[in-house]
Amino acid sequence: MSSNEHLFRESDRIIDFAELTHMIRISKAHLYRLEHRGEFPQRIKIGQRRVGWSFNEVNQWVEEQKSNRLGSNNR
Repeated sequence: MSSNEHLFRESDRIIDFAELTHMIRISKAHLYRLEHRGEFPQRIKIGQRRVGWSFNEVNQWVEEQKSNRLGSNNR
């Protein structure tokens, strides 16, 4: 692996819908609703008919959901 490849792997990367749903188990319909309401990271257009999401942004969103869950249990 070259140093450039290593830097890319360590920094933010774009994930596709398959990897996104593997991470968070969410339906397309629910994902679109969350995006439309501004409650989920916006997709990134990476081609004429292809989109992806920032791995770091999605991971941060997951962490926020966990924090919200923990915070609501302590009320």
